[in-house]
Amino acid sequence: LVLALTEISILSESRTMTTEQVIYLCCNGIMILMSLILLCLSTQLTRKSPTTTILAIYFYYAVCFIYCVFVEIDHRKNYGEKIDYFFIVVFMSAYYSHLRVLMFRHMVLIYIVNLIGWVIIKVIYSEKSVVQTIVLLFIVVCTMINHYSSEKSFRISFNYERSLNHEIKRTQALLRNLVPPNVFRGLLKGKRIADNLQNVTLLYTDMCGFTAFSKTREPKAVVELLSKLFQRMDNLCIKNNVYKVHTIGDCYVVSGYTGKVSSEKRDIYQEAINVIETGFDMLNIIRDVREELAIEDLDMRIGIHTGMMTAGIIGSNIVRYDIFGSDVLIANKMESSGLNGHVCVSEDTRRIVMENQPDKYKFEKHVTVPVENLNKKVKEYIVTRNENEDGPGSRFMSEEESSDEDEDGID
Repeated sequence: LVLALTEISILSESRTMTTEQVIYLCCNGIMILMSLILLCLSTQLTRKSPTTTILAIYFYYAVCFIYCVFVEIDHRKNYGEKIDYFFIVVFMSAYYSHLRVLMFRHMVLIYIVNLIGWVIIKVIYSEKSVVQTIVLLFIVVCTMINHYSSEKSFRISFNYERSLNHEIKRTQALLRNLVPPNVFRGLLKGKRIADNLQNVTLLYTDMCGFTAFSKTREPKAVVELLSKLFQRMDNLCIKNNVYKVHTIGDCYVVSGYTGKVSSEKRDIYQEAINVIETGFDMLNIIRDVREELAIEDLDMRIGIHTGMMTAGIIGSNIVRYDIFGSDVLIANKMESSGLNGHVCVSEDTRRIVMENQPDKYKFEKHVTVPVENLNKKVKEYIVTRNENEDGPGSRFMSEEESSDEDEDGID
């Protein structure tokens, strides 16, 4: 700004201006404007568009060069010493190097062009250029050495940081698969999220014939069987929008609540239907695996219950997301008292489905399950898809009939 005011005051003394004077005065104004923009916005521009920033800096240096040419051509001996813009180019380059806007190869190109311009102008138009040339070369060499060393350190730290970020992303991806999204977001903030949810539909499975299979097969074959089954079930959970809580041996636990939405926006009816459909699909998976591996006795029991659930992270060094509550025990009881190759649900799950979509499934009374720890009994039903109104071979009960049915015990 001081340079611009100085030039304007000098040129205002003359009534007319030459073409050269107009050009270098315009260049002066462009340089000041570009300097302010680049100094204020260099970091933001580099982050958003590094190529545009580098081109803008090259343009700035080109304007500087044009200005220097016309200042030297215009012999104004009475106006005193003028600031040498070649030194400004060097110092501005060092500044952008410090901001890591320009890489070392860009700096070398700028310095080469700068030295060529210096030689052309200073040697031709100036009689005393030896000392200034030596000073300029000294500054250029010092700044290039400093820039090279700083860029080398920056590359090392950048590679370390990129490797660290890659490992952090891998760890977060693994953790994201181990806990629900809402718990994961809490862990990133250093908080432990504990959920106390109502009307959560839980599914428990147990593979029938797996114990006998594991006794007669090699450990590798047992692990391969579980891996094949659980991999398909994991994909099924994603497809049906349910959450895999954990596995315990050959037991697979699923929750209808995924943690993707807040508890206020949950659709408990759709959650129950998603879990029931997951149970049907799991039976199809076990049948396919049974045929592929020719294991005649391999089958699955599935029990589903809807109720209250407490869930959260337990442990300090070895952490685990787990679920608790009396209704979790009931869901486990629905599985242990169920039938092989069928999906069994509790009265609470049946009631939720009948309130929302009464014609979607058929429910057959199976047994009344005593839960000794809770001192209560829970009715259990076999559920099937309602493809035909009167499917042969099963007895289906209406809601009124089920309420009048005598409570049976398990044989």
